[in-house]
Amino acid sequence: MTSNDKRTLRVIVDAGVGSGGSLMREAKAWLAPRRVEYCLLDEIHKGIPDVEILDKVLGKDTVLVTKDRVLHNRALRKGFQSLTLDKNGGLTRRALPGIRLPKQEALSTEKELRADYVREPSGLALKLKDGFSEKQFQKYRRRRRRIRSYFGSADNIAKASVTIASRRGQRGDLHGYILHLAGKSGVKGLKASEGYCRVADGHVDPSFCLLHALADLYLLDLDGTDVELFVIPPDSLSLVRRLLNGSGKERQVGSGHALGFLLDGLSEVSVYPCTKGRFYEMAEKKLNQLMRSRTNEIVTIDFGDMVRRISGPLPVNADAVESGG
Repeated sequence: MTSNDKRTLRVIVDAGVGSGGSLMREAKAWLAPRRVEYCLLDEIHKGIPDVEILDKVLGKDTVLVTKDRVLHNRALRKGFQSLTLDKNGGLTRRALPGIRLPKQEALSTEKELRADYVREPSGLALKLKDGFSEKQFQKYRRRRRRIRSYFGSADNIAKASVTIASRRGQRGDLHGYILHLAGKSGVKGLKASEGYCRVADGHVDPSFCLLHALADLYLLDLDGTDVELFVIPPDSLSLVRRLLNGSGKERQVGSGHALGFLLDGLSEVSVYPCTKGRFYEMAEKKLNQLMRSRTNEIVTIDFGDMVRRISGPLPVNADAVESGG
């Protein structure tokens, strides 16, 4: 494209780019000789999934400006123009190296664009996010965007399967989960997330490994998806079954009370014992590895604080808590 080109170029500015950052400054300098029209996705199609950007927004006379390295490479693979920053901070229109793209592109399930794609978080998600640092928000934003990018939209996720494990050790219990998502419309399943934690005060409670896993389902905005729980620890399996059957006195107070809230807030939940299989072996191997090493994969969680937040009222600043993202 030359500076003499008289066409108006639509510049599609992805969410999170901002107006004063280095990417936008570099992009405007490159675009300066051209006649352009800026389209800010955060304003005209808030929360739009990547699949809709690729299917309905980008075209022959558009340029995408994005910080999303995967989206940048996907746009180029489909023959669109895209601008982002390379590892040295310079503007590039070329594909970035070392970025793994899905072998098959998720398909759009909608006929027309919408002004707002944001799914308002549940009250339980707002409670869990209350007091989060920006680093914690960013962590879950990245995970949510990766999941949405892979499946195209939340509607393409058929089911969430969570393997929940726990291991007793000298430094206290180590809890972990592995989350696998099954897709619709020909989209293959995805190992979407995993997490490992120790208890801040060393307290032993069969509900903690369940609270850890279910809290992340809410933080990843997956509480509206059908959920299967595959529980390895026998005491935790027994507890969650009692709570779901309504026969557990644990629902009345403390951690069981909070766990009951999380279970009740799920769209659909079923529970199974986990004694063998690929995810059982994967979880057991990972816990064995983590028990022998020092790693930043393990976070420390104050479950007492989590229980108080889940069981308590909505935060007074709920409107300011980060939404779907």
